[in-house]
Amino acid sequence: MNFDWHERSVLVVGASTSLAGFIVKDLLTRGANVHCTVKDWVPNSLLVRDGLLADVAVCQLDERDGEGLFRVLDEYRIDTIFHLPDAPRSGESKPRTFQAHIEATWALLDAASRVGHVRTAVLAGTEKLSHDETHGAFEVARSCAEQLGQYYAREANIKIAATRTPAIYGPGDLNWNSLIPNTIRSVLRGRPPVFDAEPEELSHYLYAEDAARAHVCLAERLMDGDGTFGTTYRIPENAGLKANEVVTRVLSVMGSALRPVFRPSSRPPAPREAEGLAAVPTFSVQTDFDTGLRHAVRWYEQLLATPAANSARPSAGEAA
Repeated sequence: MNFDWHERSVLVVGASTSLAGFIVKDLLTRGANVHCTVKDWVPNSLLVRDGLLADVAVCQLDERDGEGLFRVLDEYRIDTIFHLPDAPRSGESKPRTFQAHIEATWALLDAASRVGHVRTAVLAGTEKLSHDETHGAFEVARSCAEQLGQYYAREANIKIAATRTPAIYGPGDLNWNSLIPNTIRSVLRGRPPVFDAEPEELSHYLYAEDAARAHVCLAERLMDGDGTFGTTYRIPENAGLKANEVVTRVLSVMGSALRPVFRPSSRPPAPREAEGLAAVPTFSVQTDFDTGLRHAVRWYEQLLATPAANSARPSAGEAA
């Protein structure tokens, strides 16, 4: 029996990411009342390019704004939250990372605890938790976010769970420093892809639509009482590949003879710390790596060939 999302009020925090776009699509097809927060207007995000704005309430605010979040949660009687912070950009400072992820998580969960009617929250994170003080600021921030989830699950009696996700790839990923978007864009421009990364570094991958289903599935399990509140869950992946293997697969899917360039990197590989965690109940991967790549290539081809669709900002009366 499918979980009934019909008219359930849901807030997606950080709705400009690829993962968020697919979660919004999934929830809309299930009849949920979806509300989104965005800090910046991103015309090439899935939320904008796929025409989802007509079906969601968009609240433009800084995700550290506790009072603004409280207003949104209260005004729209939000029942369920998906907190989906973006991955860090190249060169992002450690203070900025900590503010965006630790402070934002605290502001959201504190507002949820005060408003009183939020029942469920899913906090998306990464499976690589490196505590290296130079390179692992994002992973440290997400570890702190998990602990905040544990605290508010106990203190506010909210069904909260965090996730450790593999590297998410597919339509909507606008981080051009990532291997897959970088390679696709380079091929489309006729230039060899260049990376500041070790060719032998291993990462695990999951197609964005599968990752979205996993997060929605986890929320359902929590609301049904089948999940453990305050717990971190592992989301299974569909591929473990070295950096040079990923690039080779992309080049093969695109039929390109270009040769990638890997420049020496001083960044140590982040250890994978998802082993030993319980997997999201009832979730299974449906999209194999190469199929996901083909979907991604088609999306980037359209993205780079055409201007953003529906990219005009809403007027003051249209935005929440």
